[in-house]
Amino acid sequence: MKKLLAILLSCTALAAAMTGCGDGKTDSESESKSSDIDEALIGRWYNEDLGGSFCFEEDNTVVLSADYSSIMYFDEDQNFIVSTVTFDSEYDGTTLSVTMDEDDGADEEMLLLEVERIGDADEDSIDGEYTLVGGDLYDELTSTFSEIDADFTMTIDGELLYLNLQICEYKADGETVEFTGEGVEFFEFESEEDAICEYEIDGDTLTLTENSGSTLELTKQ
Repeated sequence: MKKLLAILLSCTALAAAMTGCGDGKTDSESESKSSDIDEALIGRWYNEDLGGSFCFEEDNTVVLSADYSSIMYFDEDQNFIVSTVTFDSEYDGTTLSVTMDEDDGADEEMLLLEVERIGDADEDSIDGEYTLVGGDLYDELTSTFSEIDADFTMTIDGELLYLNLQICEYKADGETVEFTGEGVEFFEFESEEDAICEYEIDGDTLTLTENSGSTLELTKQ
């Protein structure tokens, strides 16, 4: 699973270069849970070495989520802070965008980030989940991960900011979890048959064990 760490690090580099990533489900979605999931597995599980979390969703998808709040975030005035640089943002309740212009030291106007709110519009707060639809960050991410046909989303919660990428699908029966789909290659399993891990949940700790015997320990957030 070392390649997943490389993904997170590359996203971090993209965010840093700009100075020079899920709980909003409806009642109907919650009611349509698949029989191929283990409810104890559903949720966000963090690993410090990866610097991110595996989110096992109710719709059988696995989302890779990373906390980028130490690199970039929106302050209480809706300014976009990247490292020590502050950019103005525009928000109409649905679309949130950040542009770098001459006042920011750019030679020409450049769209850094454009996201669209998932769910109902909210003109009073930018907190929520968004789909990345444009800007430099979007262009770089979609180019880097062009082999995966999945949306990149961003979660904003106060001054917390998460970037999320749907990696693949999964099935879990309480003992083993099987990963399927195009994004399985990012786990670097030797074969499709190896894309099945034993797992054990002990309180807030999830341990995934590959066929090779290597393990990954994650903590419930």
